[in-house]
Amino acid sequence: MSAPTILVVGATGKQGGATTNALLNRGFRVRALTRNVRSIAAIGLSEGGVEVVRGDVFDKSSLISALEGANAAYFTTDSSVGAEGEIGQGKDFIAAPREANAERVVYSSAHSADHRTRRWGPSLGLEIRHRETLEDSGLRWTVLRPSPSWRTCRVGC
Repeated sequence: MSAPTILVVGATGKQGGATTNALLNRGFRVRALTRNVRSIAAIGLSEGGVEVVRGDVFDKSSLISALEGANAAYFTTDSSVGAEGEIGQGKDFIAAPREANAERVVYSSAHSADHRTRRWGPSLGLEIRHRETLEDSGLRWTVLRPSPSWRTCRVGC
């Protein structure tokens, strides 16, 4: 039986790169979604045993293609695109695994988003909306949340 395949969005970045390394170290097969498969980071991933595929979180059809045959998907949204863009990323990314028959979605939320207390940090509740979309999706899902101490430990930890 082959190891499960996990699609990682942002695998060429810090958070996605750390996730990719952790998954590889635990024996998972990793597929990385990137806009530029020829970037130095993407080439490095490929040389490290990662399947690198071209795609864009703003192109739902590329997400579905990248998810074909994957068991699960890991993603976080890009806050630099503004609230509406981030909401769109979340909706498309949560819809794509369902259409590609993936089993699970793992969403890395923003600092201190807590749906039970309705208390959230700098993302102004967008994470809450993503979680509600996940709850309504019919998918198995997991939301990861950085620890509250992250804020006090940005540099030099």
